[in-house]
Amino acid sequence: MPTPSSTQRAFLRRLFLPVAMLAVTSLVHAQEFYVVGKNQNFFQTGLGTVIPEPSFPFSFGAGSAKAGTLTIPGGATFPLTFNLRDKNYSFTRSFASKAALDTAFPNGTYTISGPGFATVTITLTGDLYPVAPQVTGGTWNPGGALLLAPNVATTLNFTPFTGYATAGVMGRAYAEFDGVESQTFSRAVPAFGIPASPQPLTSFAIAGNALPNNSAHNGRVEYTTYTMADFTSVNGAVVAQYQTRLDFAATAVASGTGGNPPVFTRQPADQTTIIGSRATFTIAVTSGPAAGQLAFYNWQFNGSYIETNGSDPKYSRATDGSLTINDVALSDAGNYAVLAQNTGGRVYSNVAALTVTAVNAAPTIATQPASQTIAAGSTVVFSVSASGMPAPTYQWRRGTTNITGATASTLVLSGADASAGAYTCVVTNSIGNVTSAAANLTVSTVAAADVGRLINLAIRTSAGTGDQTLIVGFATGGAAASGPKPLLIRGVGPALNQFGLTGTLADPVMTVFQGTTTVATNDNWAGDATVLARAAQVGAFGYINAASLDAALALSPALGSYTVQILGKNNGTGIALAEIYDATAAGTFTAATPRLVNVSARTQVGTGDSILFAGFVVGGTTAKTVLIRGIGPTLGVFGVTGALDDPKLQLFSGTTLLRENDNWGGDAQLSTIGTSVGAFTIANAASKDAVLLVTLPPGSYTAQVSGVNNTTGVALVEVYDVP
Repeated sequence: MPTPSSTQRAFLRRLFLPVAMLAVTSLVHAQEFYVVGKNQNFFQTGLGTVIPEPSFPFSFGAGSAKAGTLTIPGGATFPLTFNLRDKNYSFTRSFASKAALDTAFPNGTYTISGPGFATVTITLTGDLYPVAPQVTGGTWNPGGALLLAPNVATTLNFTPFTGYATAGVMGRAYAEFDGVESQTFSRAVPAFGIPASPQPLTSFAIAGNALPNNSAHNGRVEYTTYTMADFTSVNGAVVAQYQTRLDFAATAVASGTGGNPPVFTRQPADQTTIIGSRATFTIAVTSGPAAGQLAFYNWQFNGSYIETNGSDPKYSRATDGSLTINDVALSDAGNYAVLAQNTGGRVYSNVAALTVTAVNAAPTIATQPASQTIAAGSTVVFSVSASGMPAPTYQWRRGTTNITGATASTLVLSGADASAGAYTCVVTNSIGNVTSAAANLTVSTVAAADVGRLINLAIRTSAGTGDQTLIVGFATGGAAASGPKPLLIRGVGPALNQFGLTGTLADPVMTVFQGTTTVATNDNWAGDATVLARAAQVGAFGYINAASLDAALALSPALGSYTVQILGKNNGTGIALAEIYDATAAGTFTAATPRLVNVSARTQVGTGDSILFAGFVVGGTTAKTVLIRGIGPTLGVFGVTGALDDPKLQLFSGTTLLRENDNWGGDAQLSTIGTSVGAFTIANAASKDAVLLVTLPPGSYTAQVSGVNNTTGVALVEVYDVP
């Protein structure tokens, strides 16, 4: 086969650039080209530290120089729509995991067909992703940017291209710094007609005049495996590829580290709009004290960077970085995210989805508010879930009277405001309105023993060492409470084996603290009679035998706040269960009896069976309002390292999902309730911490905290009694 022309080389150079999806140069406009490929994307934040790209770690793309249709294995079809930036026709999708990518777009035979050209067949096979490249050497600042000397020529070095040495496979190494490019083809097979490069691309030279003082820069290294590169069947190229891309930030400063990186104080939010309208993703970014000057914003759509500098009329970007999409089409539906960078480093926003509908729609209610029975003087929460186009507004009513200021999807009533009656929510947009079903509130005067209250917390998760130690906190209190609080506290490891769990903590050691003072400690429970009696009283499952290495304590501490630490003996690790039971004797609960007013747990959140499970029980005969929080990013304020970047909080009753939250969104009602119950403040309204405020009837519930996109890290789950 003939050696590819300079035009074809240009095509290969620009294929799947800058993020992965078809940034084809004007050189190939007269050529035919057809491409299908998969990408995995990484971001380097330090020497030897490479993480999945936070917004779009995996992506799929297909494209052609002509309008056409993509058919994937299984028969589903997708149109290739015109991309004004690159003057081609393309289709892209982004994914949070490789498993999700491969489920939606499996390896196999793809075809591209359309008017004026024969159907082209492209086969993806082998999952031949190159090993992720890394920039080697250099000093990196705390914000994850490579520090460079200003006005001095320098050379960046990176790891060699490996992982594509399968027979019959051609590879390409590509590097770019602020738009200046370099590439080599290597390990070529003669049938492709491209000779092997005599010098693999492992370094990149930067001119000194490209690095002015106090400047921020973008770098990228891409390694690509071509499993198919046909230059003869068409007047151009037919290509199948797997690509691994590394992005990194760089800063040129004469001294220091460039200041602090940007901080998102408002994240882009999901949008729903109609064809022909405009959609705006509003953001707010601050550089913070002692930060470098904000250098730039780069928006991505389904993993591809988009032009927001005015060259593409589809997009416009405000000075604060907010993105407007003009003349919205169905093809604009998908996921959007933005990165903000200054000399201090780079940060990625949350991913926000744009949903595009053909027409406006009147509101519809997906989840109706539920009737509740509460004790007099308690707090109650009603909520409604609705959708519509344009986005609807809310007005809550008691009977037929509007409640002043009650214009959110959630209604919170406390004290005298929580009066008996029928509550409805009118959901309205310009197309119409709908009224929710009535939720009846019954206010009951009941004995203290029947008032809804927290009576049990159980945390099941991995127990480790250091910052990954399983730490459970609880507080006893109440407006008129006094005296000690009988409790049963257990640290369960081996006894979990009877339920079929494996990898359990072999020998848990449990210590109870008040502040820094040790209240009690236990290694092995040894059949303690008081523990047995309280376990029977509260209905706790039994240990296997008195010789098991599980831990347990029967305590009656005074009013106050306590922590329970569960460690593995001799630094052992494994799945453990921490339990706290209210062991107040039946018939003795009065208004002066202390209650469990807060229970929490901090530990490492993994994936699968190693996510954080927090079970709790509401006792009594009336409903109880609780504030539940899944804290990750805000733990960093308290010096916790390795915190979970983006926790997702889900509340279950049995196997039924009741409510869930990903990012708390700075809700003012949640802040007010948090302050009233003594919860620490989530200062950043745009943080990815998760919060729920719900009223629950008596029963058992499970709060699950997991990492979005299967991420892992240290997290805190909290359950507060809301009076």
